Amino acid sequence: FIGNEETKVTPEEYNLLLRVCMSECGGKYGEPLEGKIAVVETILNRCEIYGKSIDEVVYEPYQYSTYDNGEPDETVEQAVDIALRENIYPDDMIYFRTDNYHTFGKPYQKIGNHYFSLKESD
Repeated sequence: FIGNEETKVTPEEYNLLLRVCMSECGGKYGEPLEGKIAVVETILNRCEIYGKSIDEVVYEPYQYSTYDNGEPDETVEQAVDIALRENIYPDDMIYFRTDNYHTFGKPYQKIGNHYFSLKESD
């Protein structure tokens, strides 16, 4: 298993996080490290909030891109490793998109080309 005591993932889940991060953010010439970490944390936060596995969250329709965008480089690996060890962003940060904030959720922060939003209160 990889990660800290609270966020342990299998090697398969780790590889899926690498692929998603690479697809959504690009490698060293893509999004900044902070943005890569934030993307991975949205996945982990959704798992926690909705009680789902990484596979279930990633493969929900229209959520995350997993197409082959090249081999994840050291910046992508670093981002996934940090996201699994630390919790930098709010636990309820579960949305992001490019260009602008979603019409739902509570706008939180723009990092690179991504706009991150928090889950609205129930």
